[in-house]
Amino acid sequence: MKIVLGCLVLVAILSACSTTPIRVASIKTPGSAQQTYNLVNSQAEKCWQTEVNPVRKGIQVSGRPLAASQFVVRAYPIHWGAGVEHKAFITVTIDQTTEGSVVTIDEGAHACTLTGCHTLGLADDVRHWIVGDLSCKDIKWILTREQIGI
Repeated sequence: MKIVLGCLVLVAILSACSTTPIRVASIKTPGSAQQTYNLVNSQAEKCWQTEVNPVRKGIQVSGRPLAASQFVVRAYPIHWGAGVEHKAFITVTIDQTTEGSVVTIDEGAHACTLTGCHTLGLADDVRHWIVGDLSCKDIKWILTREQIGI
């Protein structure tokens, strides 16, 4: 009974870790929140969004305003026949400030073990886009490793 209870507690701890977003970056930029949102949203759609098919998951990017001076871009796995998962693996929030905007990036924790959880490292893409590097990094291996979009 103690072993079963111990296993259930361990599973609960690992599940909680794997579903808790982690703040991975907070970036100040001189651009307005609207300009920064437009850039990040279009690049996320271009670089991260993939079509779903019967043999692999896809990725759906969803951006929208939360308020007049706050915007959000999220990316979700999408499953063939089942639709979009309700938990984003990355959330980018853009807030207007008096000096420009602040971009915060939260990633869902993935691949949690007893030693902790790691993130996808997608904040680097957002950092590059904000400073003008509009290239798309190949993130397929990252997503494959985490079983997102495969």
